[in-house]
Amino acid sequence: MKKATAVGVAILAATQSQALAAVLYKASSNSQQELTYVAQLTYEGYMSCREDARTNCEIVKNRKKSSMKQVCYSVWTGNWPAGTEPPDAATYQMYTNWCRHVQGEIQLAAREYPALLSFVSKYRDFTPSEANPRQTLNALRNSETFLLKCTSNTAQRSAEAMELWGTTKYGDWTARQLDDLVPSRYSEVLTACGKKSWVQTLVTNSTPVLLSSWSSLKDSTSSLSCQAPAKQNLWNDKFLAEQIASREELQGFAKISSILSDSSAAKTIDRNQLNEAVEATRNKLQECEGVISSGEDYITKEKERIERERQAKAAAEAERARRAAEAKAAAERNAAAARAAAAQRDAAVRAAAEAQRQKNAERQKLIKSVGF
Repeated sequence: MKKATAVGVAILAATQSQALAAVLYKASSNSQQELTYVAQLTYEGYMSCREDARTNCEIVKNRKKSSMKQVCYSVWTGNWPAGTEPPDAATYQMYTNWCRHVQGEIQLAAREYPALLSFVSKYRDFTPSEANPRQTLNALRNSETFLLKCTSNTAQRSAEAMELWGTTKYGDWTARQLDDLVPSRYSEVLTACGKKSWVQTLVTNSTPVLLSSWSSLKDSTSSLSCQAPAKQNLWNDKFLAEQIASREELQGFAKISSILSDSSAAKTIDRNQLNEAVEATRNKLQECEGVISSGEDYITKEKERIERERQAKAAAEAERARRAAEAKAAAERNAAAARAAAAQRDAAVRAAAEAQRQKNAERQKLIKSVGF
């Protein structure tokens, strides 16, 4: 497989040159009016198709995808198919606009597709009835987020960009930035966006599971609350983590209650009981926020105080070490000076002794020379 260059392409074998000449370069032999119309055509306009009795849009779109991949290769590299001439300025500008739009689609796919494929991989075989309420709630939340991407057409655009620019289905090159994102699984994302896909089934099956677990969760959270310690100085990371865990349980129950309150499945739950539970949980969560905020503030300030003390102690230790080093260095200098002075005195004594010895020798020599 050939890879894309820095501008998003790689060298492409010219196997589609005839299709390109037939589809994209036809304008070069048309009238000026037709040429002007082609030059004003948008990417979306060119890639669209209107189904009728004589038109098979699947075939048409596939041909256009291959041609689009070829023309962007030509625009990005300057290598035009054999036997064709580069188009006139207006048509070339149109192609440039198309390929600028393509670059945006490639960037969209690189940004959005990994999370979409991760969702598909994680939840395709998820069974709400075999999971705990929190797992089911997370699956439901993620499914809703995924379906919003489908509703906005973001998921489909990402998957289709992966198909066209990340695989060799429509041309013998791929955009390098898509190579490591498993483009070959694009169809799984498209399938998950279908009206009767497994994602829709997961959402449908999640509500009854959450409904059946609601009563037990209500009982387990009824006595749950966030508590501050008896004294502020008793706050620590472990105690704070326990309060945060309590808040998360309450948040999970509140979310499940909120989902059920908007679901027809909640008809088996007494509406007043549900509303009371939601209100009580909301009040507990407000208390939790205050308690946890107070604990976090105290722990943060305490850690800052401890850090200041540590730094001050380290600075004092460093100063003591510096002074000790200076004293040691001074002592060593004094000792060295004393040794040098002692060496000088010793040398002076030896020199004096040697001078006296020589003087005595000269005297003895003189005495012997007189001949008494």
